[in-house]
Amino acid sequence: MRTTTTLLLSALLASGSFAAAAQSAKGGPNWRANPVYETVALRAGFTPDPWSRQLQAGGSDSVSGLSAGCVGYINAAAPDFDLNYTAGSLPLYIHASSDTDTTLVVNDPSGRWHCNDDAIGLNPMISIQNPQSGNYNIWVGVHGSATLAPATLLITEINPRGASASSGGSSRTQPNWRANPTFTTVNLSAGFTPDPWSYQLQAGGTDRIDSSLGSGCVGYIHAAAPDVDLNYTAGSLSLHIRSDSSTDTTLAVLDPDGNWHCNDDAIGLDPVVTFQRPRSGNYNIWIGVHGSATTANATLQITELNPR
Repeated sequence: MRTTTTLLLSALLASGSFAAAAQSAKGGPNWRANPVYETVALRAGFTPDPWSRQLQAGGSDSVSGLSAGCVGYINAAAPDFDLNYTAGSLPLYIHASSDTDTTLVVNDPSGRWHCNDDAIGLNPMISIQNPQSGNYNIWVGVHGSATLAPATLLITEINPRGASASSGGSSRTQPNWRANPTFTTVNLSAGFTPDPWSYQLQAGGTDRIDSSLGSGCVGYIHAAAPDVDLNYTAGSLSLHIRSDSSTDTTLAVLDPDGNWHCNDDAIGLDPVVTFQRPRSGNYNIWIGVHGSATTANATLQITELNPR
């Protein structure tokens, strides 16, 4: 038996098919192997976004039957890329761009396979709305033939298709916190004066936010850019962000760690977002209008004194 096993192993190695036989025995591509191209570590809120790398997509191994939606040909002996991702509250999108019809295969940190073909034209995209922290193994395949083709892998937290849904004539869109603010950027340090800092603006917009963004998120904003960016140097004081308006307004704030904070009607119809132990860093602030895709006069107030 030992002689037979040794001869079989030697034959597999000699024929170059040992890696393929090993992955076949495990029931899928060899996600344990070192990636062909690169291992990348990204944390929620990473910049630049999208992260991108060029590669040769495809291979000689079919992924048909691996999981729902899996098609195309990859190099099953090793991932093209490994992504070590630290999740926050943002969704994660993995997609490929190529002049060739490409496909995607991703093994997530829990061992679940995700596949896609033709999400954006002939380009594939995998959308993970509540991503886990951990290791993602990524293959870019070629549809229809065991060939290679130039492609670009892109990893982003901004929906590459823009609006993800529509309702009542308005769109639900991931707010673009990376854009320059519509109104102003303010730099404040703990103990700032005058307190409150205030700024008059037009709240609202045509883009609806809801609980898919974060707990308590409601209303309509201008998702293409924050209204105001706050660069804050924290001390021992709490930080309060408030909208003051005769209209029913809402607040959406993205903190320096990439977590969303939303509020509606904390003080009458005025919203307040409070950070008891604020972090130093950048806060992206939107003031929305509750109930309709309109704009309204509002005053943004930033204070270290409890407004209630």
